[in-house]
Amino acid sequence: MSRNTKHLFNLLLTLFRSNDDIYEAIGAIDYAQMPLLLAGLPGANSTRITFTLASVEQLKAHGLDDAGFFEELEQRFPARKSLIKASRDAYLGDMAEEPDLQPPDTGSLPVADSDVSAQEKIMGDRPTFLDVDYLVQGARIAKAVVKLRMQFAAGWYNGSAFLIAPDRLLTAHHNFFLADGEKATAVTAQLDYERAFDGPEPEGTTLTCRVDTIRGEAADDWAVIDLPAPLLGRPIVRFSETPAKAGDSVAIIQHPNGMVKQVALHNNLVTFADANRLQYLTDTLPGSSGAPVLDNRWRVVGLHHAGGELNLPGTKQMVYRNQGIAIGLVRERLDHHGIVP
Repeated sequence: MSRNTKHLFNLLLTLFRSNDDIYEAIGAIDYAQMPLLLAGLPGANSTRITFTLASVEQLKAHGLDDAGFFEELEQRFPARKSLIKASRDAYLGDMAEEPDLQPPDTGSLPVADSDVSAQEKIMGDRPTFLDVDYLVQGARIAKAVVKLRMQFAAGWYNGSAFLIAPDRLLTAHHNFFLADGEKATAVTAQLDYERAFDGPEPEGTTLTCRVDTIRGEAADDWAVIDLPAPLLGRPIVRFSETPAKAGDSVAIIQHPNGMVKQVALHNNLVTFADANRLQYLTDTLPGSSGAPVLDNRWRVVGLHHAGGELNLPGTKQMVYRNQGIAIGLVRERLDHHGIVP
């Protein structure tokens, strides 16, 4: 007796809208080896087909593709119970062999009256609606994010930073200090380097920062630097009072590769969070270090500082993620040094 993988594969593609949704649903399963399972999944930017197939294979490899998993799906999608039951019966039933996986066709699964009546419903396990004002506030807060340029002996480097006071920027410590300890000899902040929709790329305004005011800590990769004068009337990024947690969505306003200001909103799931670090799938590039990691109220929950093959905190396991310093920790260290945002 073998399990026809195609039925589970097609079901997941039908139920879930995105790779993030599948990742979150699997991660919610109570399973001791869940970090290992999740580490076996490809990046969120993989195609739906690739990510879904890998999800099915990981579920099978860890023995989680059982009746209990289908029950979890029924709880998440109560309006699709008949569809899930049909797929469960086919998947767990006797099969001669497992055929090659193909993208599902619309006639591959039976459609019941209850499925037809489930139109215009919440598609995942929680709503994703946001007030339209979210867009307005995001555009406002974006004015607090700047492009940094740091001069070292080898040349100029790019980074990101954001206002935490009218005359003070918060960024990553490694933007100002190289691995060998060399300190930047000059730092500039470029304001309003952003492109209007289908418009030109204005150079914005460039300010020379006060290198003598740099303070920070390499251990938790944070640093502040002062501007030559307060920027009155410009928004300040506020620290969130609520720590991020796994399953949250986070956006990052940044200058990736020194480009015009960008915001990463898609595939933005938090995969790990504790009091010190948070890891997420939100896109970044070199030059994004020092950017604010923001919650759905545009409050900063993290300071972006790294990405790629990283340790899952507390384990020896490597995962392909982006990572920020938990803003609660940054706040504690600022307080310790008497730095008032």
